[in-house]
Amino acid sequence: MRIKVLKIIVWLSLAAVLGGGLYYLQLSNRHKAIVKTTLLAKLGLSGDWQVSYGARQTDFYSPLFYVDNIYTSMEGPKAMRGFQINPTDSSLVWVNGFETSVMAADGITELSKDFMCHTNMDYYDQSYYSKWQIPNRIGSNYPRLATLTNGMESYRYPEGFGFPIRADEFLYLSTQVLNHNLKGLLFGLRHKVSIFHEADGPELKPLRPLTVFMMLPYDPLFPFDNEAAKDDPSVCIPVETKNHNYEDAEGVRRSGHWVVFPGKQIYRNDITAQLEIKDSLQVHHIATHLHPFATGLKLINATTQQVLFHAKAVNHKDRVGLEKIVEYSDATGFTLYTNQQYELVLETDNTSGERQDMMASMFFGIYDADLDARLKARFEN
Repeated sequence: MRIKVLKIIVWLSLAAVLGGGLYYLQLSNRHKAIVKTTLLAKLGLSGDWQVSYGARQTDFYSPLFYVDNIYTSMEGPKAMRGFQINPTDSSLVWVNGFETSVMAADGITELSKDFMCHTNMDYYDQSYYSKWQIPNRIGSNYPRLATLTNGMESYRYPEGFGFPIRADEFLYLSTQVLNHNLKGLLFGLRHKVSIFHEADGPELKPLRPLTVFMMLPYDPLFPFDNEAAKDDPSVCIPVETKNHNYEDAEGVRRSGHWVVFPGKQIYRNDITAQLEIKDSLQVHHIATHLHPFATGLKLINATTQQVLFHAKAVNHKDRVGLEKIVEYSDATGFTLYTNQQYELVLETDNTSGERQDMMASMFFGIYDADLDARLKARFEN
């Protein structure tokens, strides 16, 4: 009887392994990465986050990522965690810059930044704006504090500006691996994420994060079969319909992650509604997120046809990837007005000969007059 039970257990185990293997093989590259990363973490083979706290810089070292495949944008292994700039300090600090470096498994040797897809830092807007007694801000815009990306792995706010936050207030960090070029290898790496900050002072001016992004309409009934998108940049084929999928005020389905075909193309998207300008906005910083084969993203005043900022992108000549995306950082800044229209214009040059995926976003740092008045009142009283 015992032998029969053991045989049944063995056969059930083999069936489970075989079924699990078949299921795994049918997964997309992105979901395979999720399974592998989760399994390695459960087995204790990837380690945990490490943190180094400093007076002007806080560094986070990710768990070990294993690169074993080609991972295009949004596909690679990733890690996420809540964090504090300093859990033992409740004083106000001003975040003024960000940087992500790619390190070898030893955490010391620096590797190519081509292995960094993106690093996102979010704040908890309900907690943050409740403390500043500005409840109308809650839920008004996606609470993204920063995005670092391949081609823009670091940036700084202009001198005298920053994002004020208590050092022990919680933020949220995620970082993801990219590998467009190396096949047939297995190696480990870590992401070192640095947040730069300075002490509180009456001369500092607050910036409020504001995200805008390109999203193009697609056919929800036949999302992946629209061949018209090859010649018509006003529509798109989405990469998928689960993530980065939106519905506009007219009920039109739109994708923020879509397919670009070989050759050159220009995409346009009105972002006036995303800006939600109630009075005017003074922009002092812009970080841009693009994918390879983008050559530039323009912010245009569609009413006057003035190009307010052109985030030029330089692609590598000998491999897939972005070498540099131009940053905007200026203490004077420029103004967006409530009675005018604005759009993003994306230029792409897909030289690969095959379809590629694309995203295009700008992350503004705008002067926060309301919060500034509250901050300055502390020193006046």
